Amino acid sequence: MSEVNTRAPTPNRLLTGLLRLAFRLLYHELAWTYEAVAWLVSTGLWRRWREASIDFLPSSGRVLEIGAGTGVLSLEMTRRGWPVVALDRSSQMIRNAVRRFRRTSSCTPSARSPLLVRADTAHLPFGRECFAATVSTFPTEYILSVQVIMEAVRVLEVGGRFIIVPNAAFTGTRLPQRWARELFRVTRQAPAWIAPLVDSLSKSGLHTSSHEVAVGDSQVSILVGTKRQRTTGGE
Repeated sequence: MSEVNTRAPTPNRLLTGLLRLAFRLLYHELAWTYEAVAWLVSTGLWRRWREASIDFLPSSGRVLEIGAGTGVLSLEMTRRGWPVVALDRSSQMIRNAVRRFRRTSSCTPSARSPLLVRADTAHLPFGRECFAATVSTFPTEYILSVQVIMEAVRVLEVGGRFIIVPNAAFTGTRLPQRWARELFRVTRQAPAWIAPLVDSLSKSGLHTSSHEVAVGDSQVSILVGTKRQRTTGGE
């Protein structure tokens, strides 16, 4: 008879499990709190962190945002002139985005809205080479999946860009910033992902560059992979 393991979970495993549960709730059942929680954790910089990605978009062409959440960034990109498809797999996030877009339309009837699509990022429901850019800001671990990266590359036009904002780090010394830094350290939020992401993007055929953008008392990390040639594979 094998020995039964009666040891309690290690603190790191327990913390990881709790954090994954918290993130799942935040993206699904508690999606209505997402923007408020993100604003609080970022000390008010959340929107500016995401919008840092806009400066790396091509001057024209359709944009796909994967993991679009409540649609704030997609709406801003549309406002600035890009036709945008906002994709998320969470039905709760999609509903929140629908409400946001309707409010915008009611306030500005002539304003365009992004096209909303509910789908899995590992199986994008689009043909090859139909977007000038794919954008992902502060994704969870799914962004490390080879399948997700290959799908994002597949739908990019030659010369198109895969723009990822994996991380932001506070540089200030005020108490809220020190607290947020510690939270990001505990959650292992994205700095450790940057090197693997650069490697995966490069292996997928993208010419990849890494950038640091100052936003308030913080630095936002941005990866840009440019598609230089057509990839093989089916639709």
